[in-house]
Amino acid sequence: MRPLVAGTGWAARWRRPLSPVLRLLWEQRLWILGLLAVVGIIAALRPGFAAIAKAVAQALRDPGVTVFALLGDHAPAVAMLGLALGIMQLAERVLKRGTRTRVTIALQNVYLGQGAAPDAAMASSHVLYGCEIGAKGLEAAYHDAPRIAAALLSGGLWQAGLGAEWLPLVLLSVPPAIALAWLAGRPIEGRSRMILSAQRDLAAGASGPASGVAAAQGLWLRATLLIEALKWLADRMVEVGLWLSVLTLGGFAWLAGVPLLPAEPDVAQTIATLVNLQLLAIPIGEMGKLSSKWWEARPAIERSFRPR
Repeated sequence: MRPLVAGTGWAARWRRPLSPVLRLLWEQRLWILGLLAVVGIIAALRPGFAAIAKAVAQALRDPGVTVFALLGDHAPAVAMLGLALGIMQLAERVLKRGTRTRVTIALQNVYLGQGAAPDAAMASSHVLYGCEIGAKGLEAAYHDAPRIAAALLSGGLWQAGLGAEWLPLVLLSVPPAIALAWLAGRPIEGRSRMILSAQRDLAAGASGPASGVAAAQGLWLRATLLIEALKWLADRMVEVGLWLSVLTLGGFAWLAGVPLLPAEPDVAQTIATLVNLQLLAIPIGEMGKLSSKWWEARPAIERSFRPR
């Protein structure tokens, strides 16, 4: 089996033989397909809140409308939508955890199936720790990325129906926000390699001097804290980047006369767009989490498929 990353240089680092990874995921296809079906249902249901917000805003134009009338008209829809989302989110949580556990076991089998390891401590630490981290990284490919793509597609389609005049501004604001997610990637990957080394040293030092164990534990703690700080930074950069993109592009369009904004914005459409943009900010913000999860898991995935 070829290593996951072969050669040197920037281009070589990104050349991956995908067949072993795809074969591993194909073996879990029923679990993954079930998970993706639930993800698609959630993505289709979530923007319904924006449609309800638009209907409420339109109803408020009637001077004779009352709170009880609004509740009678829209509360059942909100309740049913919330219940459906809750059930689907529970199903997603269970299927997600089950699929990740099966992928972890598959990674362990791939690693152990390569024969006896010359470094027993590294083998033990990777089976108990590295394969779990690697499974989380593969989860970014079979769960997180499709879920985010489905949410963005659903949100874009709903936006086209709620207020198509706002759609160009919304779409143009997404790429700059997503690009910010990758800035923290390489530092996260480097600290993740340090943690794998610390786990190996912990396994090797379990029957050795206490000083070696303490040093490895300190390295593990410091690297973990820095990774969490970098993850937080990546998440915030994406979320803030979306709203900064909207404000920057909107301001530029208004000053330069570029037709990105409606000529005469409708109040109901504007409210619905803001609600939908906040809903879109959720999957866009999770692009930072997806990026961080992949960079953190990348060294462990490489080790799982690298021949000894």
